[in-house]
Amino acid sequence: MTTIKDNTIFNKTSFLEGSNSAFIEELYLKYVNNPETIPQSWREFFDGLDEDQKIIQTEIQGPSWSPKKNNISKIIDRTKISAEDDFTKKKLLSNGGIATKDGYEKEKEQSVKAIALIRAYRIRGHLIANLDPLGMMERKYLHELHPADHGFKKEDYNKKIYLHEYMDREYATIKELLSFLKKTYCSTIGVEYMHISDPVEKKWFRERMEKKENQINFTDTGKKFILNKLIQAEGFEKFLAVKFVGT
Repeated sequence: MTTIKDNTIFNKTSFLEGSNSAFIEELYLKYVNNPETIPQSWREFFDGLDEDQKIIQTEIQGPSWSPKKNNISKIIDRTKISAEDDFTKKKLLSNGGIATKDGYEKEKEQSVKAIALIRAYRIRGHLIANLDPLGMMERKYLHELHPADHGFKKEDYNKKIYLHEYMDREYATIKELLSFLKKTYCSTIGVEYMHISDPVEKKWFRERMEKKENQINFTDTGKKFILNKLIQAEGFEKFLAVKFVGT
């Protein structure tokens, strides 16, 4: 009996596991506190949980000794505001027409796949970075860095996809994502940081990489400072070669 119960709980909370768990947990917390701040497709999904919501809330909260999630204490009973949800559904329009359930499901699926693509570049992008100034090294082709590997087709490339602040933008097309991710993770500087266990350190690296597409724009003063240091280093190297010949 216990095994059956455990399996039931696992089936209802398995979507909280894996690389997208933080994204979905944050969405759910926004849903229970202010559902209007998330896309209708996700509201539909969470509404469908019904009585299973208590299990989901317990899973997100974690054991008693774990750090408490922000706003988890404000979780509200969704059944009390079903009338508001009905009104929201009636007034919701999508691209000038009435939104459909299939449309909601498609939007959710596209969001999760786009996030998986972003994460793939964060983890593996450095492996195809352009680190050979002579151009003699053949760069690998990694399937997981291609949109097709995540289920995207060519006709999906120009469609806006909801990212929920997973990056520094809320919506982006696959074409925009590829341009951004390649500049950030596959150009002349490769950075491997996703293995870092400290979330604060990992976030620091990610922000440094992604805010300016891994580009550093030095001021004229900064460039002169760097040049001066290089001249000093070269001068010191020549001094050592004269002072300590043959060493």
